[in-house]
Amino acid sequence: MIKDYLGKKASEAIESSKLGDTKAGQTAASYLDTEKREAKTYDNFAIVTDEMQHSYYRRRIIVIALAVNLLSWLAVLFLNGLVSNLVLAAGLIFSKGGLLLILPAFSATMMGIYALFRVLFPTLESNDEDDASVMQSYGRQEDSLKVWRIWVVSCGTAAVNAILLVIAYLYISGDWQQYAK
Repeated sequence: MIKDYLGKKASEAIESSKLGDTKAGQTAASYLDTEKREAKTYDNFAIVTDEMQHSYYRRRIIVIALAVNLLSWLAVLFLNGLVSNLVLAAGLIFSKGGLLLILPAFSATMMGIYALFRVLFPTLESNDEDDASVMQSYGRQEDSLKVWRIWVVSCGTAAVNAILLVIAYLYISGDWQQYAK
């Protein structure tokens, strides 16, 4: 409660200053204010789900996800010293810094799998308000359940990929021995 209040006041102070007109100031203000951050997150999520209606966007997400995963795996397999230095540096800066390094692989896999499923089921999130059939609510509920299942499978696959990436890193770097004790 105090954190939210202080965040809102800091956000208002940034917006009223001359930094409020800059992109960095707007980003900092929206990050500090919980309500603005949640609204921005919802807006960005809505943009992504709306854009998934277009096959070009879905293919682009799949290609980006494959590239990010390939780079993550190649970095762990072939540039293990660099990854070790990044883990150490991130761990010094943030309390859970090492976990931040698997975020790109996790998020790219999640969005890539979701986009792949949307290629298979392209019309799941259609907003047809003109369809006034008797079973309209049942059909929407069924589509909503399919979307939920797709998100669960996407998150599960991304989690398995991230865990395998961490296991590969620990095994190649030899750090697994300290956790085996």
